[in-house]
Amino acid sequence: MFKKLAITMMLTITLVMAGCEWDYPLSPPEKGIQDKSLVGFWRLKTKEDNAVYMFSQGNDVDQRDPRFKEFKPADLNHLLVLMSLELSAPYVPGEEAESWWAWTTVIDDVKYLNLQYREEPSGKKTDKTVLIIKYRVEGDKLLWSTLSPKAKERINKELGEKYTSEALRGAILDTGEQDWVQETLTRVR
Repeated sequence: MFKKLAITMMLTITLVMAGCEWDYPLSPPEKGIQDKSLVGFWRLKTKEDNAVYMFSQGNDVDQRDPRFKEFKPADLNHLLVLMSLELSAPYVPGEEAESWWAWTTVIDDVKYLNLQYREEPSGKKTDKTVLIIKYRVEGDKLLWSTLSPKAKERINKELGEKYTSEALRGAILDTGEQDWVQETLTRVR
């Protein structure tokens, strides 16, 4: 039990550190785009990280799986499922990989990935958090940008503890290229 919790926390920390954790997505999942250019396996290997991310289409999930029994199948057409595996962590047989719902929001030709830990996808404020990542796919490269710690701190200060989805969207859109830190993931064939 402790090992499972430790691994779950480590994988969650990897994604949280890579993204920006907010109370709202940039668009509700039902208005999101299922960007099929992300489907497949991607490897992130840096000095700090060694992980594989797998995107699959949301409508490919097994509807008989009890985790999805409450979901509206039509809503899954807008979503991807992201599963991650930290390669430097020991694998425990029978353990389920961490997974998130992923959907794209396009604003002024810029693609943003909304990541929500796998529960019923929701654009409403709940106890769920959403990670927001700016990205673009160029051939076999996924250029994945996260806000710098300084930018996150500035936005959190501007927003305060209670904020609306519109205020968050405005703050994200007010950022400049210097506020984003880019990493490159490579498609695994």
